[in-house]
Amino acid sequence: MLAGVIVVPLLLHSVGKELAGIYFLLMSISNFVSIGIAWLSHAGTKLLADAAVKSDQLEPRVVHQMVLQGFLGYSLVVALILVIGALSGGYLWGTTLTVADLGEARWAVVLVACFILVTFINCANVALLNATFRQHSANIAAIASQLLFLGSVFFGLRYLPRIDVAMGAQVLGALVPMLGLSIWLYRRGEILRPTLRISDRALFRRLVVSFGGRYFVYGIGEFLLMYLDLFLIAYLLGPTAVAAYVAVVKLPEFAAMLLGRISEITIPYLARIDAAGDLPRLREGYLTMGRFQNLLGIIAGITFAFLGQDIVRLWIGNELAPTQSWLYILAGAALTIRLSYRHDLVLFYAMGRVGQLVVPNLIELGLRCVAVILLASSYGIGAALLSYCVVSGGLMIWWYHARALRTLDLDWRTYGQRVGVPTLAVGFVLLICGFLVVNPNLLSIANGASSISSIAINGVFLLAVALITVLVIEHWQRSSTLSDLRALVRGA
Repeated sequence: MLAGVIVVPLLLHSVGKELAGIYFLLMSISNFVSIGIAWLSHAGTKLLADAAVKSDQLEPRVVHQMVLQGFLGYSLVVALILVIGALSGGYLWGTTLTVADLGEARWAVVLVACFILVTFINCANVALLNATFRQHSANIAAIASQLLFLGSVFFGLRYLPRIDVAMGAQVLGALVPMLGLSIWLYRRGEILRPTLRISDRALFRRLVVSFGGRYFVYGIGEFLLMYLDLFLIAYLLGPTAVAAYVAVVKLPEFAAMLLGRISEITIPYLARIDAAGDLPRLREGYLTMGRFQNLLGIIAGITFAFLGQDIVRLWIGNELAPTQSWLYILAGAALTIRLSYRHDLVLFYAMGRVGQLVVPNLIELGLRCVAVILLASSYGIGAALLSYCVVSGGLMIWWYHARALRTLDLDWRTYGQRVGVPTLAVGFVLLICGFLVVNPNLLSIANGASSISSIAINGVFLLAVALITVLVIEHWQRSSTLSDLRALVRGA
């Protein structure tokens, strides 16, 4: 995630907006087709968690092999489609590119296919580590992958500024950790040798149909919601607009993925609590994660809304950063909205009830698609952010909350006291302080400082205010979010 943030300005300056926009679109396609990751990984994790609690006679190595076979078959189909897509370059897409640029783009598409194949194979290993509460090992492999990618892409683009070189660095960064993790697990006797033969057809059917089918259908909708905006912008406004859109939303997306990962880490723990049938502890876990996730969302969103334009200018340069300040305000609001219902989705994942989210996903998808198409001509790339804030923030977020509360037999009053009051109080204080920060006539704590120093001083000020507000509220409510989180993890 962090590597992608670092690479954005490097690509914009080395290959230009149009080719950089194609690269961003290809990586979004890679993320989009990773619906296979979501349904197989979470289905496998759920199956292993149930087995651990109910003492089911399941062999973890066999489950891992099943997940690996599913990933391998899916990724081969996707890779074949992408190779065919590469051959269609210049006919169905890329008609405005020069011959040299089209060659780069075609090779980049082929390398995306290789990247997807390698990444999906490694996802089976990651699912096994997550199911056995060894997320730290998966995180080490992910960090190694990002560091290798960063080193390769910096070296490659310095001597050969091409998007296929950048994509080749992605492949290398994924391949080496995948091989290392596979060899390590095999030598420990935790995984079997890869084979195309399905040893337990009943177990495979249970994994793919009983559990996986629900995750697969929901995964399609979730990833369409995540990347629909970028695909529509590419179709309606072109690759240059894609580059501008990525410049605005990349940092909030990185923050959302990083902060949202905190909720995702609790999926194996919540799955085990749910399998044990302990509803009171499940409620407590949901409320604890909801308070924590909403506080993170309101702090991160408001901070970016006020400081986002300065941060993006510092990140990619004044000449490449979009100048409309309202775009950054909407991006900050979208960040808050996305994080505020993440714990709802995590709950449904952990309980294996994602099938309940399919219809709402389709409704949200349709409304946002129509809104972007109608608003694109007037608001440009801002149409995507505006549609997200109105549809997701004004409508769907409340449905997700209500569905989760009904599932856990919780009332709105309890949720409001534990989650709503702290979030609204912190948001109110931060909005006041944010207006003071952006108006030097009212508050000049960073007056005369350089751009970097000004952002740092204002950011630290807002975070300090938020932290103090949280501590005051928790003292008043006699609660401790971090202590509750530790209790959730240790008690699972």
